[in-house]
This record gives sequence, structure tokens and C-alpha cells, in this order.
Amino acid sequence: MSKDIEAVKAYLFYISKLDEKLKKSLLNDFLRRHVQDVNYCPFVSEEAVKLLKGKVTADELKNIKWPYKSPGDGVPEKIRPLFTNSAKGNEGSEKIFHFEHHIPASMGANELLEINLNSPDVDKKIKAILGKCRLCLITKEEDDKLTKQKWAKERPPNAYEQIGIKLISLDEACKML
Repeated sequence: MSKDIEAVKAYLFYISKLDEKLKKSLLNDFLRRHVQDVNYCPFVSEEAVKLLKGKVTADELKNIKWPYKSPGDGVPEKIRPLFTNSAKGNEGSEKIFHFEHHIPASMGANELLEINLNSPDVDKKIKAILGKCRLCLITKEEDDKLTKQKWAKERPPNAYEQIGIKLISLDEACKML
């Protein structure tokens, strides 16, 4: 985690002289592409675990490299058609599962931009924000529920619970397979 904190601090310093709109845009992309998708252990909805049974083994689930460069990267070819954001344009795809950010990257970006890089507890604040920036594997129906709430840029802290999505850790999900 300390390398991640240092990377975020360096990026915040790097963009500090830019106008606010550009800072937000770059930091939003930074979080989406390089922090959330790469470094943080995903969570899986209980509903997704039920649908994963028989389609994927626990080892395959643990070894999925959550996509961040382009759709399909890191998802084994045999199960790629099961994922909405891994099978775009693939006619006949089942499109059962969806990778979703637990909080929108824009929320994390806004919180990071409020941090004073000279404060003594800067590392602690960044760590807390990065702890909220994680990726979840949910069903397409659950993603549709989130979309209907219009929470693309802002979400309440208990958004998933509010609409009946129960997230469990990847380790718990693997035990259930």
C-alpha cells in the first residue's frame, strides 16, 4: 500500500498546477485505470457467486486479472463472453457479469483533491480514500439497478445495500464455489 500512496502523492503533485477541471479529469482517469482496477482486491456479489457456480473454479476466479487496459484483458477466454465489459461487440455473448467500481472514481478524485499534501496525516487520508476505491464483480441485473439510481458520479456510502446487493470478499466467494 505504501507504493500506492507514494504514487498518488506524486500524481497529485504532478497535476497541482493544472486548472481544476483538468485535474479532476486526469485524477478520475488515474483512479479508474491505474488504482482501482489494478491494485485493489475485488469484491463479489452473492448473486454473482451463485451464477458463477459451474462456470468458473475458485482458482480461475482468484486468478482473473481485473481488466484495466482494454476489455477482456486478464479474463480467461473460456469465460470472457460472460462479462459485459469484456465482451462488448461480441454478438451472442451471455453477458451475465459486470465489473463495477465500488465508488465512482470521480468521488475518489474529489476526495483526493481536497487533501493538503503538506498535512502530517496525508498518508493516512490517502490510504482511507484508496480503501474505498475497489472493484466489484456483480451481475448485469445488479449493474442495471445501480444505473437506474443515477449514481454515476456520486453514491451514498451504503449504495449497494440500499438496492439489495450484498458484497462479499473474493476469499469468501471462492469458498462458496
